[in-house]
Amino acid sequence: MPTNSAYVEYDNGSNRCWQHRRSKMIIIVILLIAILAITLGLLLKFVILSPKKSSREITTIISSTSAPTTITTQKSAWLNTGDMNVARHEYTASLLPDGKRQYHIAIVLSNGKVLVTGGSFGGTTQGTAELYDPVKDLWDKAGTMIHKRHNHVGILLKNGEALVSGGSDGIHVLKSAELYNSSTRRWKSAGDMNYKREFHAASLLADGRVLMIGGFYGGAGLSSTELDNPGF
Repeated sequence: MPTNSAYVEYDNGSNRCWQHRRSKMIIIVILLIAILAITLGLLLKFVILSPKKSSREITTIISSTSAPTTITTQKSAWLNTGDMNVARHEYTASLLPDGKRQYHIAIVLSNGKVLVTGGSFGGTTQGTAELYDPVKDLWDKAGTMIHKRHNHVGILLKNGEALVSGGSDGIHVLKSAELYNSSTRRWKSAGDMNYKREFHAASLLADGRVLMIGGFYGGAGLSSTELDNPGF
């Protein structure tokens, strides 16, 4: 039976074209598999199996009288915990045995305890003070200040006493200052400032004196400053 040569040539060309396309497809598939394998390998090495950064810090202390000592300490880290349901300001997050308070202050004492003083709750200015022991996670009473006050300032002096000054008693702006002794847990007067002031700032200078800065009185901000040498 005669064979159509044109048909045979067309059929052979078609087969060669298909084989050529098939070879290309196989090569492309192989390349895609290779790329996928490399990508997975990199992810496995650098993301999944990569060593996590240690949350501990190793410190070596060398003493002239003893062998080197290695201390492992926990690094501080902050974590996002989401937003509060209600925006707020001028408050702290503490459970206080003497009740809720705002516009108060907190001073870290030389013994590591935290002194919380004054503030306001329910429109009433507070004169109480409390001590927080972070080691025992306990609160204790720290006596009562000579004057009730909120919007005041406080600072730890070089002799270990805590100084609080100014603020408001709910009716009048104060210029009085007082000292807290953590050993006796007693308050004593530290005299008066030259100016009544609240919402002011206090800074401990290198020579032990305290600089009182600005504040608010009589419906206006204050530009005055004054120096005091309390506790000495």
